[in-house]
Amino acid sequence: MEMHYEADIFERVIRRQIHIEEAARICGYTKRTAYRRLKRYKQEGLKGLRHGLVGKTSNRAKDPSTRTAVIDFYRERGDGKSLSAFVRHFRTISGISVCRETVRQWLLDAGLWQVSERPIMASGAPLEISIDIQAKERLVS
Repeated sequence: MEMHYEADIFERVIRRQIHIEEAARICGYTKRTAYRRLKRYKQEGLKGLRHGLVGKTSNRAKDPSTRTAVIDFYRERGDGKSLSAFVRHFRTISGISVCRETVRQWLLDAGLWQVSERPIMASGAPLEISIDIQAKERLVS
């Protein structure tokens, strides 16, 4: 739910234009949750409606030095390798295990990796999609 919209609804509750039960229904909360969020809104304002983890680092985040090491290693030795091969090579050399998708995102952010425009088959040939016209007609009729 949009914070400003929720704040508007709680302002209406404070001005006694609607009941808390109605606000809970509009926001999709239980009555108890609506009371808790209203209390936080009164104490902290709009900031109280924001999720408590916004702007904080995830508990599952890798150490920033690992990210730097991966990017530096890719600049030195990763060019020309598939991403999976690079991740395996990095793990073998450094002993640090990092998910392939995490490495892909780090490399994208650093401008070292580009998103491919078309799906590629294992053979390396572009994936061609063909439609069987007769099968399509059978589905329609």
